[in-house]
Amino acid sequence: MMKIERFISQYLSSNCYLVIEDAHSFLIDPCYNDELELILKSKNMILDFILLTHEHADHISGIPWLKSIKASPIVCSDKCAANIENDRMNYSRYYNVLKVFMQSLGVDDSVTMAPFICHADKTFSKDIRFNWHGHEIFFKNTPGHSEGSICCLVDQIYLFGGDTLFQSMETATRFKGGSKDAFQKISLPWLQNLSSSTMVFPGHFETFYLKDWIKYKGEKS
Repeated sequence: MMKIERFISQYLSSNCYLVIEDAHSFLIDPCYNDELELILKSKNMILDFILLTHEHADHISGIPWLKSIKASPIVCSDKCAANIENDRMNYSRYYNVLKVFMQSLGVDDSVTMAPFICHADKTFSKDIRFNWHGHEIFFKNTPGHSEGSICCLVDQIYLFGGDTLFQSMETATRFKGGSKDAFQKISLPWLQNLSSSTMVFPGHFETFYLKDWIKYKGEKS
């Protein structure tokens, strides 16, 4: 039976998720975490790939560390791949800007971050659907928060949304590469057409059901 474990990053309290099926797993938005390290170093745990929901520093901070312990491919959209190779576009150079924004939302963060870049191993430009150890995986391009933003839908009921949607707050589209127009025209209609019982695992804050998402109820921005 598939399990989902959450780990919270020291950077802006962003969420990292490990999806496990028997001895296989994949990681979403990696961060360093002691408990996660123990799991990944287990001889019985195979990390098939590492997925990035988008290019921002707080969601990719664990890549350098992971590359030192696991030879698992980094997977993301082609636009995300291009942006993580630029410390301005991945916002590690402007981390204090991210901190101020998230602190306004109640996220406590006192750590610092040096500018860094990293590289993807596998990229995609079109939406992808495939089978992973008996589970249907769908990578959907969902621009709006950033150019490279995607959502990962598992078995049509578990949605890993990155910063594309939160339960009761607007999607931030003011960062470089963000687009309110793209979110409303491309991402929002797809999200609103998903089942109301879809469980959402966001990039920050707690898990919720799509039926409880403010925009699912038809409220306009």
